[in-house]
Parts: sequence; C-alpha cells; structure tokens
Amino acid sequence: MMSGAIAGINLGIVFGANLADKIGYFKVFYVIAALGFLGLLFQFLFMRNYETKEYELDEEDNKEYESITEEESDEKLGIKFFIRKNVVVFFLLILIPAFLCYMYLEYYFPLFAEKQGLSTSVIGIIFSLYGLFIVYFGPSMSTFAEKYFGIKMATVLASALTGFSLIIFGLTGNILGAIFAILVLAISDSFGETVYTTYFLALKESRQIGKSVAAGYLEFTSQIGKMLGALAFAVAIGFGDQLGIGFIGILTLLMGLLFLPFGIRTIKD
Repeated sequence: MMSGAIAGINLGIVFGANLADKIGYFKVFYVIAALGFLGLLFQFLFMRNYETKEYELDEEDNKEYESITEEESDEKLGIKFFIRKNVVVFFLLILIPAFLCYMYLEYYFPLFAEKQGLSTSVIGIIFSLYGLFIVYFGPSMSTFAEKYFGIKMATVLASALTGFSLIIFGLTGNILGAIFAILVLAISDSFGETVYTTYFLALKESRQIGKSVAAGYLEFTSQIGKMLGALAFAVAIGFGDQLGIGFIGILTLLMGLLFLPFGIRTIKD
C-alpha cells in the first residue's frame, strides 16, 4: 500500500514539475484544484462503503482498556498516552528525528539543486528516483527487515540509515553527494515507515487505546516532526550547509542507537 501511495505521489511530482517549467507555477495551482476535485468525486462515488478493522486486543489488554475508558475521558487518555515512557522514547528517538530528516528531501534539496542550476523538471525527476526506490524496494525490504532483524532492530536500522544519508551530504557538499543522500534516504524510508508503524501499533499502550486512535496520534506526531524539520534545516544552514546538515545526520544516527537499550521487544519480535 505504501509503495502504491508513493508511486502516485511521485507521478504527481514529475507531472507538476514539468508543467511548472512549461506554464509557470501559478497556473499549476489551477491544475491541482481540478485534480483535487476529481479526487473528491472519486471518493464520493467509489469509497462510501469503505470499512476498517480494529486491532484485536488480548484479554488482559481488553480488560485494562475497558477499566481505563470507564474512569477517564478521551482527553485525559490522550494526555496520559503521550507521557507514557515507551511512547515518549519512540517519538523522541525515532519518529520525530526520522520525519525531521525527511525535510532534507522536501525542503532543503530543491533549494540546493536550484542554486546548482538544475531546472524544476530535473528536480522533479530526482524526486521520482526516490519514489522508484521505495516502489521497487519497499515491499521486499520491509519483509526482509522484519524477518531477519525483528521490528525493533529494523526500526533502529532505518533510523541509522536516515542519519547516514545526511552525513553523506555533510561529507561531500556537492550535487552528486546530495543525490546519493536521497537514494540512501529512499532505502531507509522504503521499510522505515512500515516498521515504525508496526512497532508503534504493537506497543501495549497503542493496543489499549485502539489501532485507529493510535494511528491518528502517529500521524499527528509525524507532522510535528516535519514542521520541526523545516525549522531545523533553516537553523542548520545558518551554520553552513555541510556542517549543519551533517550535524543533524549525526544526531539522528546517535538517537537511533540510543533507542537500542530503551526500546522494548514488541509482540512481533
């Protein structure tokens, strides 16, 4: 599913980048509006009976969940969820750093590539390389990582590769190094988002509040990571592109390693 979503996103990136070169950025927004309307129409016509399945709790978790929900409101449950040790450790050491680094692709690279003289359409093609790596490596890499490393170690490996991708740019500082960093980031993301989600939903705390609610919290925190990423890269550039971005990569790598003694063995391991 993740590979299919990335394939669609990258088709849009390449299509939009080429349109921007030909008709200008402003007119592209009209095209986006039209396609957005078609998307809403498709959802209304074909996805009205869409159903989801809840995560099944074991007997012990179900009793605890029922006792908690009887005593406390949803707001209190949400606050308590975000301060639980296992949740805090995962968010601070893995999820937020990973999505912060993702802004290297969305925020920093287009600016850097434009300064290097690359056109919008060429930048779009490089984005598509990121997507192709995920589309073709994602399903097999996710299966391989979970089978041979376990969810926890696969989570650490994905985080370490994410940090390493930025270190590559920090060491090189040229356009080839920047593109190679994107490819390493693509390998990391090809299985990273899958194992992050699997690990998080396997936590006892996530099972107790329900899969749908936990997935919402996961997405919410991911977006916080992206927001912080734009700020972090803006600050890092102030110290020099290579030095600042290399430091973010090293910090992410160290956080992933720090997760080893603090992360728990999940039901999948």
